[in-house]
Amino acid sequence: MVMVRLYQIIVLAASLLLLILGLSYGSASVALRAYDSWVNYESPFVGILSSINPVSVSGEPVAKHVVFILLDGLSTSVLEDLVRSDASIGKLVSLGALYVNGLANMPSYSVPARASILSGTPPEVNGVSSNDYKGLLRIDSLPVIAKSYGYKILCSGDSSFEMLFSQVIDECASVSEGAGHGALSLAYGLKLLERYERAGYKVFMWIGVADIDLIGHKAGGLSIEYNESARNILYLLLDFISGLEEKGLLRDTLLVILNDHGFKRMGHHGGPEPEVRRVFLTLIGPGVRPGVYNVSFTHNDVAPTISMLMGWRIPSSSIGRVIGEGLSIPSSRLEAYTRASMEQEKRVVRAMSELVGLKLDEDYSDLVATLASSGRNFRLTQVTVGFLVLLVALLLTLRVAMSKNLLGELLTIALLVLVYELVFRLYYKLTGGPASLSDIYSFEGFTNKIMLTTLVSSIAVGLILGLLELTPYKRGFSRSLIVALSTILLVILLSIGYATPFYVNYGATVRFPFPEWGGALLFFLSLMKASFTGFIGLPVLIVSTLALIIVNRILESQFKLRQL
Repeated sequence: MVMVRLYQIIVLAASLLLLILGLSYGSASVALRAYDSWVNYESPFVGILSSINPVSVSGEPVAKHVVFILLDGLSTSVLEDLVRSDASIGKLVSLGALYVNGLANMPSYSVPARASILSGTPPEVNGVSSNDYKGLLRIDSLPVIAKSYGYKILCSGDSSFEMLFSQVIDECASVSEGAGHGALSLAYGLKLLERYERAGYKVFMWIGVADIDLIGHKAGGLSIEYNESARNILYLLLDFISGLEEKGLLRDTLLVILNDHGFKRMGHHGGPEPEVRRVFLTLIGPGVRPGVYNVSFTHNDVAPTISMLMGWRIPSSSIGRVIGEGLSIPSSRLEAYTRASMEQEKRVVRAMSELVGLKLDEDYSDLVATLASSGRNFRLTQVTVGFLVLLVALLLTLRVAMSKNLLGELLTIALLVLVYELVFRLYYKLTGGPASLSDIYSFEGFTNKIMLTTLVSSIAVGLILGLLELTPYKRGFSRSLIVALSTILLVILLSIGYATPFYVNYGATVRFPFPEWGGALLFFLSLMKASFTGFIGLPVLIVSTLALIIVNRILESQFKLRQL
């Protein structure tokens, strides 16, 4: 009978172990596949977008040259404070139109922002979904359009722009990121513009200024260092504008000054926080009425607006609308480009809808809403059946292994699971575990944080289970092993359960339309927690328990020896 019982325990333990390892491996595979589908996102619409005909619209350019200056990472609220508190910086408002109520696309990273600004399309359409993107922007854009109109395409200090548009760039001054980046980028940009102007060319230029972003990541968005870096860069910007004026270039140049994102208080960006996503736009030059304008806009609206001012066609893949406030242009032109931007959006939506088998002729948001929940009912059925099968199997195996005191063992397991969850949540929060895309420093740092938190939680549960062996409630190694395996399995199932609402509503990989990023982060966190719990937590838990069981056996032996 003892041998039969031992055989049952071995078979049960082996079954639970295989199930744990299988779920752990599956969780890691799904999580890593989801991450890969984001950083290597392939927009399904890139091919069809290239076949869309641009709306016919044109006009006389307000300026000979157009110069974009991206102040990477300058929070809009910080800019507003400096405009109000510093008279020199306040001159920016008198020089041009300042728009302070803009919204960056999600995720709010630097490279996706550049792609959206210059194409009029969000990341889920243009395919540039993260800062890990490599290669050309494969849809229509302002640099491509400017090239077709005979402009020389120049850049200074922005390797991302250089990467995205290398096929049309005529010359680029590369500047390594570090101290003095903004000063060098602006100085080289001014020299390039002056040289090409003397040669008689029309110029489209992009200048990247990285100083504020570098400080923001290190010191945070509300630090003294961040504010002083912003102040210094804005002084350099005013010097750049003065240089344009001294060389007689300002009257022939449209300046487009903007940011890609803001910063959280403690640094970093990428998430949905208002201080991160709020962006600004400043237009200086011909065709602009100075002032501060609170009109709402997005990064997608910049491209059609610049097309209107320069008299170009709108990018054929654009879903943006023109910004009309603060501009000194004929109303007929504004009306023509407003209609053209709306028609261009309809053409884009129509082409995208046909590709996925729909017939929509409305705005972009309708397409997003229609496709957002596709496959939800199937995924709900799939998840429900899977969990029911696993729970029934677990209860049956526990019934076989612990027929004498099933209720007591279930309560013990429930207590250990509760301890694990509480320790995990507390330690993760106390050590600054990411709760938003804006909290993630690196992929490796994020996964290491999950792994360490899992390790601490497993040690805590292992110590409790092991300490029970020093009390009258001891079980012995075989039954403690079953309790440990069952606890780990339930923690894994619970972690997978946290991920299921996102899976049911969206799916396991990043697709069009993009997910709600808070849910996506919880999905990845929960699945990696499940994986680390099986591969790291289980050995730690077993070793901790076994160590205390051995200690208990030694103490019992010594006690018996003293009795003798």
